Amino acid sequence: MDALKSIIMSPRSTKVSSTPDAVLKSASTVDDPLNGQDFSHHKQVDGLIHNELRGDATRCKVPNLLEHIFPDHALPVSVGEVYDALTAGPSPLYSAASGRWQGPNFLEAHQEVAVAELLESIAGTARRIWHENNEHAEPADKRPEPEYRRWSADFRHCSLPDATLGMDRKPDIVGLALPTVSWKSVRADVQIKCNAKLEGQIVEQLHDGALNVLSVQDTRHFHIGCGIGGESVWINYYDRSGCLRSRTANVHDEPLFFLRIVIGLSLADKIYLGYDPMVEEEIAGNRFVFVEGVKYQYVKTICHRPCIRGLATVCWLCRKVATGKHVVIKNSWKDRSRIYTEADLLRKARQAKVTGIPTVLGFEFVQHGGVRVSTAHIRQALLPKIQHTDTRELTRLVMTEYYDPLESYTSPSDFLSIVRDSVQTHKSLYDDAKILHADICDKNIVAYTDDSGKRRGALIDLNYAIDIEQERETASTGLKSAQTFFISAELLTDGQFIRHEYYHDLDSFLLVIIWVAMVYEGAEAKPRKFNVLESVAGDWMDKNKSKAGSYKQTVMGRKRPNADTFGNFLNNIIDPYFEKLKPCICDLREALYLRDSPTDHAGFIDILTKHINALDGSKASLSDDEEL
Repeated sequence: MDALKSIIMSPRSTKVSSTPDAVLKSASTVDDPLNGQDFSHHKQVDGLIHNELRGDATRCKVPNLLEHIFPDHALPVSVGEVYDALTAGPSPLYSAASGRWQGPNFLEAHQEVAVAELLESIAGTARRIWHENNEHAEPADKRPEPEYRRWSADFRHCSLPDATLGMDRKPDIVGLALPTVSWKSVRADVQIKCNAKLEGQIVEQLHDGALNVLSVQDTRHFHIGCGIGGESVWINYYDRSGCLRSRTANVHDEPLFFLRIVIGLSLADKIYLGYDPMVEEEIAGNRFVFVEGVKYQYVKTICHRPCIRGLATVCWLCRKVATGKHVVIKNSWKDRSRIYTEADLLRKARQAKVTGIPTVLGFEFVQHGGVRVSTAHIRQALLPKIQHTDTRELTRLVMTEYYDPLESYTSPSDFLSIVRDSVQTHKSLYDDAKILHADICDKNIVAYTDDSGKRRGALIDLNYAIDIEQERETASTGLKSAQTFFISAELLTDGQFIRHEYYHDLDSFLLVIIWVAMVYEGAEAKPRKFNVLESVAGDWMDKNKSKAGSYKQTVMGRKRPNADTFGNFLNNIIDPYFEKLKPCICDLREALYLRDSPTDHAGFIDILTKHINALDGSKASLSDDEEL
């Protein structure tokens, strides 16, 4: 008997980065028209972070983690020198005789200020020793002064600015690089409780701090947080593969362990705190990066997806120094188990003459010291006998096109035309290049103006794309983000049993149309005053994929002999500005959900064209010379 056939599927999970772009933007504004900050409440965010860090993504009691992160050569002054200075004199900060730190009582509540003062005292002593050593050093041995960082408990009762998702977060203690005072300048955070039994709460706060730092600082490879529960102290190390936690030490009994943490976080070079050594920062805020030996100057950040674990995509608009031409550089942490890079698939598509996709100008796996920047190194060094399922390597992709977002539409007709062009590109990818995009959502449909001045739609982001000519023996193991609103109901409920097909992506195009018509009320994406989570479509973004899929199927499908109430659903959620899109949405829904088999690309495009014609009052079909 033949072996039972099975399909190869990669894991997908709802994460912080699953939040739609419109909600992310709304949450960062004062008026927050979409109530995006509802997504930032602890219950919501903590659940999403849990999805990112659950299972073997988190490793506890990792041996020698602290010493690996802050080895002796990384510290500007030795732990022993600082210990000797702190234990000297009639009023030492640490009493070697009693084995106790002077200052805070770690077993009492509300010790944030006292602990911050202790950290400042230790850091100040270490800086003083460094200055003394450097002053007496030979000229060839003199070193640049360490960056000044200040430990502060000023935000224990008020929000630290620039949090991701507009989160209202009050970190107990932060190490700041002045003069900027925000999450963008946080080098490290310390979360404390007076009882070791409250460890779970401390860990949640550390997760929060890591999410904020890694989501607003676009040159950060990893983040280190320190937890103090009663008299116990440890560090959490967060990177794009998850979280590693050190052993726990008693702050009084092991002063050298505690000192290594404080000296490292206070004085070590930024590279040891996770900052990208391949990005050159010069005075006046200029930033430069090299890709394949070509120098580019940073202009601005286009997008930065919030997350701890995963691709952590950051896109920069840059200027090629040699020519002055603008390019887009996409930074992402590629899952090592995936066979192809996004650059491979884009080049394959170009060879198949697919248009409406980015043009690759350069690509590289980022290296430091001749070695790829990877989340594997620290795990292989400290946990060599454990197999790690999610290993990631930093890549940089240079593209020539700088697209406008989908939300740049100028009218309902223009919006549908952008979507139609994108579906045409999807069809060409599938038919001509044998590539299935597999990640259709609001951020991956974009617009541009062609040489004739006509507005066009395009597709970006092939990170999750599938080469359908490649027979896969095993699935990629890295966790993939699941933007539940835009994923076909069938994939959400039965994704482990069915293969991702082209019509699932067509379903996602329909869901994008519904989304835009639901959250905007005018041209160029004027946000609508609308509570997304409390709407009848709010359940489509449930953290539980199966529940989200079931809710969606209940609305989108028809359960005979019950009366079809889809019209009621549309009347409830569609903004009046998009009133005339309702017939189009109904036709697309019928073509995908209510027939014996779902429509193909041509049928989907025909429906869009029919309704574009109706909106324009003139024929708008794609002629041969207009095709993408």
